[in-house]
Amino acid sequence: MAGTRREWRNDMIRGVLFDKDGTILEFDTLWGAATRRVIPSFLRALSVPAEHHLYERMLEVLGVTEVGVDAEKALAWMPYAQMAEVLIKALKEEGFVIKNPDAAAILTKLYYKEITRPEAKIIPTADLIRVMKKLKDRKCLIGLATADSERAAKFCLDRLKIRNYFDYIGASGETVRPKPASDLCDRFCRKYRLLPEEVMVVGDSPTDMEFAHNSGALAVGVLSGVGSREGLKGMADILIPSVDVLDQIWKMDLYKNKKMAAASSI
Repeated sequence: MAGTRREWRNDMIRGVLFDKDGTILEFDTLWGAATRRVIPSFLRALSVPAEHHLYERMLEVLGVTEVGVDAEKALAWMPYAQMAEVLIKALKEEGFVIKNPDAAAILTKLYYKEITRPEAKIIPTADLIRVMKKLKDRKCLIGLATADSERAAKFCLDRLKIRNYFDYIGASGETVRPKPASDLCDRFCRKYRLLPEEVMVVGDSPTDMEFAHNSGALAVGVLSGVGSREGLKGMADILIPSVDVLDQIWKMDLYKNKKMAAASSI
């Protein structure tokens, strides 16, 4: 579906498509910590010495810093296959030529092992059960669009105790282009016979906002994750602190003089 800027009314929204990390669960506490543990294991699996400068270089290219995660870099939005390519390219620049066809599978397995540890911090960004119940009260279909694997996504939703509220779980894969391509929203729309303008995409990164626009959906940015107000303001149709206040969007006038109430903030 070709993405175009459209006109919305509050009563048009029939589906809400959430990003996962940074949107419904805290990003840094899970993925920053997981990445710091994954990198040494990934280097060893590729027969690369886990030297400190290589470890720091891998964190740099993924976007992990002392203060958080860079919204524009790999960890914030890429699926594992692309992340593996970025890491292997960086290793080549450091003098290590990696020819391991299983690199992406290794990275996927290592991350899954980390996030499923009992002590992994899968922390909700809001009172998610209340948020989901309010959406269901409005008869909304609820979906997930994530760069994570489907197995990991389901695990996180189970830990958050909200999986039963989701009608659709969309994850990147071999036959599905990752965000910002529109594939995950297209599938959601096809499955439930939705028009793209009937869908609200909720996410924390510029990639999520681009995904919404490419899909023809309403772009709702949240400030609970990797994206900054400055980075999201020019891309989001609506900007909110977190999904905790998502229900307030239905109280806004989204349709005024046949123009979108663009870049509104709550």
